[in-house]
Amino acid sequence: MEERLQFLATGAKPKKNKDAMKEVLDELKAEGLYYEGKSAANEGDKKKKKDKKKDKKRKREESSD
Repeated sequence: MEERLQFLATGAKPKKNKDAMKEVLDELKAEGLYYEGKSAANEGDKKKKKDKKKDKKRKREESSD
C-alpha cells in the first residue's frame, strides 16, 4: 500500500502484484505458515481425467470411421 501511495506522490513504480504475492508466499513458506490446499494438489488428477476422457473420445471416433 505504501508503494502505491509513493507512486501517487512521486511517480515511483510499485511492485507488480505477481511479484508481491510471490514474496508473501515465500515468507509464509519460510515461517511454516503456508498450506497448499486440495485445489493445487488435485490439478494433476483433473488433467489425467481430462486426458483419459479425450483418449476415450478419440478411440470412439476412430472406431466409427
